[in-house]
Amino acid sequence: MKIRTIVALAVVAVGLVAWLLLRNTDERQIRKLFDQVAEEMRKDGTEPPFTELAKARALASHIAPSLRLEGLGGRREVAVNPSELPRQIALFRRELQVFSVRFDQMTVTLPGDGTAQVFCNAFCSGLPEWVDDSGAFALTVSLEKGSGKWLVGAIHAAAFTPQ
Repeated sequence: MKIRTIVALAVVAVGLVAWLLLRNTDERQIRKLFDQVAEEMRKDGTEPPFTELAKARALASHIAPSLRLEGLGGRREVAVNPSELPRQIALFRRELQVFSVRFDQMTVTLPGDGTAQVFCNAFCSGLPEWVDDSGAFALTVSLEKGSGKWLVGAIHAAAFTPQ
């Protein structure tokens, strides 16, 4: 009887730990979103037009209808036209031969009202020549949850020189 009770308690404890580690929390969804964005932004040379457009559409699907961009040249509201955004992203990606971004030192803050703040560093390689920064940016990203998924509502970027 004692052994059965111990085994049952052990099974319950393992199940509880597995549930805590594997459940799909908001923070986990946000971290996964940043991994997806890094993958969708990556470009390794010339891509077929369909691949380029598919990646642009995927990137556009993560952006809220009213996007605010701050830093690196000022502050501006960007009216996002959902039907035009994939084409604009594809045109920008077409300028790049090779590009990648890596998000590092990410902190996610969830106040519990359907919004989130992400503080992280972004390290970009393959930026176009007209960007006169080192490729390292400190980001503050505001997200809002809409229709069950997290969308980027604002990005504040500040360039810095990595050590």
